[in-house]
Amino acid sequence: MLCPERWVLRDKTDDYGIDAEIEIFESGRPTSEFIFLQLKATDHMAEPPQINLSTEHVAYWKALPVPVLILTTVAPTGSCWAVWADELDDVGPRQKSFRFTYQLAHRVTDANFAGVVSGPKAASGESILPRRPTVAIHNAIPLPSPWASNTDDTMRALEKLTSRDQMGVIALVGTGGVGKSTIASQVARAALPSNDVVWWIGDASAHPELALTSGLAALARRLNLVDDASSEPEAASAAIAALETGTRWLLILDGINKPEVVTNALPAMGHGSVLVTSQYRHWHEVATVLPLDPMTNEQAARFLRTRVESTNASAAADDAIEPLAELLGGLPLALEQAGAFVSRNPSRSYAQFRDLLENEGIRLFERAGPPATSRDTVASVWRVSSTAANAECSGTAELMQLLSIIGDGPIPLAALDQLDDFPNWEEALDVLHAYSLCQMTFTDVTVHQLVKMVSRDAMEADELALAARRMATAIQQWLPPDRGLSSNWEAWNTVGVHIDAMIEVSRSDGPALAKVLDLADHHAGYLRSRGLYDESLARHRFLLKVASESAEMEPAMSLHFRCGIASDYWWRGEADAAYAVMEELLPEARAILRPADPTMIDILGMVGALEQVTDQFDCAVRTFEEILSLLADSDQVSEAQLLKFENNLLLARLKCGEKVDDEYAALSERANKLHTENHFDTGTIMHNHALALEAAGRRREAIVMLEGVVRRSESTFGTDHPTTEASRTRLEEMRRLEA
Repeated sequence: MLCPERWVLRDKTDDYGIDAEIEIFESGRPTSEFIFLQLKATDHMAEPPQINLSTEHVAYWKALPVPVLILTTVAPTGSCWAVWADELDDVGPRQKSFRFTYQLAHRVTDANFAGVVSGPKAASGESILPRRPTVAIHNAIPLPSPWASNTDDTMRALEKLTSRDQMGVIALVGTGGVGKSTIASQVARAALPSNDVVWWIGDASAHPELALTSGLAALARRLNLVDDASSEPEAASAAIAALETGTRWLLILDGINKPEVVTNALPAMGHGSVLVTSQYRHWHEVATVLPLDPMTNEQAARFLRTRVESTNASAAADDAIEPLAELLGGLPLALEQAGAFVSRNPSRSYAQFRDLLENEGIRLFERAGPPATSRDTVASVWRVSSTAANAECSGTAELMQLLSIIGDGPIPLAALDQLDDFPNWEEALDVLHAYSLCQMTFTDVTVHQLVKMVSRDAMEADELALAARRMATAIQQWLPPDRGLSSNWEAWNTVGVHIDAMIEVSRSDGPALAKVLDLADHHAGYLRSRGLYDESLARHRFLLKVASESAEMEPAMSLHFRCGIASDYWWRGEADAAYAVMEELLPEARAILRPADPTMIDILGMVGALEQVTDQFDCAVRTFEEILSLLADSDQVSEAQLLKFENNLLLARLKCGEKVDDEYAALSERANKLHTENHFDTGTIMHNHALALEAAGRRREAIVMLEGVVRRSESTFGTDHPTTEASRTRLEEMRRLEA
């Protein structure tokens, strides 16, 4: 019985996610303090335990005026674990549920429960209950390993450096798998009570500039410094300006290997620190460098004992611990997986684990050869752990392959739920997590880059291609299809690093590469929707290079990407460059594509747009009439496509001097019904509708309409987005003429 006898425990029958309440009594008198309890149990033996929580319930608990404690009992052992609802990170509205893993500090017993709930009583006699913690504004900080130690010299040095009043950059450097991200996560969580902002920017190894800009833009929106969907550079600049004020803050940049990125795009002053984790060691010109070396043999042996002492006491006294610690080279990633293997089953021992390693015949144990690298070490441990995991759940090998071909960042659990023919992926994920072959947060899963490397090394080319094709399909099904809505941009922003990784592993397989490149093309369209035209152009050039280098790729794919390049030039205001691309492209396309081919439609659409820009309005009318005629015979055309090309046709006719204001009114109504008034395409149609009204002598109505377009564009896309600027400029011209 955890609840002290002097307190009153009451069941709650009519509730919403609340099972009981405790009223706190001291010296026989009520204190007017209450807590609510949510009671859970699990049959799994793993400790610390993992539970599923409803996002809706967590939001409800946090909104209550009474603190909510989530109390979980591990049925096989009887151990109890408790966490305050306010300690749980916020998750997005798309995530209906998530997994939470308790930490060692969350374990409660009869002896410490009262202290956990109430804490020491204040000398003033104020409330004995801990108030909802005042913590920094923060985003999702990765969970460290429950067994990771935070008492070593590096941790103390980092806490001291990040608590300074002056602005400073600290680089935590070391080889892969040495524990840099885990220590950074611990520092970030320890900094929450003493800072105003703690912000984690990950996924930075592949595209550090883009990751940093997107991360700072997300911070600006969280601080309400800009409109919800302002352009990335504008929002990032606003965040930097805010951090250069009196705010105390900590930024964590995980996996950045380019010092120039940090020096060019971060606050130059302020009361904060930047903590960088990096495998690149030469940061001395811009940062205080803290090298993170592998554990000493003594530290590693202590780690292995601590890792299993609560689940496998006999293994904690195993004589094989010291030699195993030495063989694993003090690498925390390998040590953690070895500990997870032994902890998983009370009948296992470290001696057994060492024997299994030796049976692998790996270079790690060939004393006469060169010393083992961290990749060798992780590869040996991975083979043993993955074999054991697959013996428990046959789906773990399949899931490990799928997770190994994505990028360095997290992948949403909701995307994995879209995997075809994989009903037990959640069970497989639980087993992989139990063996520390992956790490999970509330919303996503991450696999260490070294683990992914050794997993890919064990895969055949056809297995890599199949995994890439399946993951690309799952991601595409998970992504919101409408890239024009700013509310969907966050999801699209997360997948770029994964697309790049999947391209690399599918280059030798035509069908797999085609699937991934299609997803990559949609991602380039997302970049264009955000007004990131330089990034979209670079993306299309890269995709064209990949498609051209593949002997198995259909010519239509290269034509499609060349059309994308022309479109990027057009959006950048470089009509001549776009026209040159299309002049060369169009004859090739007509020679090899059927008239109604989707790529042919895109190419003709680009031709029509360029004809408008070069004042060839009669030609543009004929081009868009041809497109609509082709689409009329297609059973795959969407209403969105029709709206787009009908808008272009009406605009061309308007430029030819035709009266089209009534037709535009009908088109605007259809656009509002299909999308919303805040959608990119709707704004474009309504902008052109205003032009039609002005041409029809209805300038006052046109001004009113354009005022609404500008207002919505500023709030949706940002004040410096090109479409906003175009509408604002035309509105000013109309007002001047009206005056």
